Amino acid sequence: DSYSNGGVSMLSAIINKTTGRLTWDFAQEYLFDPLGIPRENLHWSQYGDIASNFSMNPGSSGIAMYPQDMAKIGYLCLNNGTWDGTQIVSSDWIEISKTDNPGAVVYGYLWWLSWGVSPEYYLAGGANGQKIVVVDEIDMVIIITAHQDELQDELINNYIIASAIT
Repeated sequence: DSYSNGGVSMLSAIINKTTGRLTWDFAQEYLFDPLGIPRENLHWSQYGDIASNFSMNPGSSGIAMYPQDMAKIGYLCLNNGTWDGTQIVSSDWIEISKTDNPGAVVYGYLWWLSWGVSPEYYLAGGANGQKIVVVDEIDMVIIITAHQDELQDELINNYIIASAIT
């Protein structure tokens, strides 16, 4: 009933195994290049498996990017997977990814879901309070790159979104 990195790490391993490519190479070609995010704007962590001498990125963590590039991910989702008139991610996947996952509390498929607030939103949360927040109802993307996590929900709900809908 809680968040786990395991599923996304498995997805990264599946991408590697089925494509013969590292996840970051696959993501660069099919996601980041179409969004205009150059490789040099991204920093991926890499972990090694000593037993097999196999290296992969975990998929569940370890990517750093600029706020303007984080916003592109948010706007891609806000626009149902379309960027500059091109469908990059299936609109069906975007819709499914932001719905409740029966195995997790307030978590969809790769997105945290707001609960009990209006308007509803979904967010990708990273280490130290890094967030991409998407509010479909009011056509808004919020990027937070703070090293402070404690007050962010209050900031998002009571100030940023509240001021946008009044």
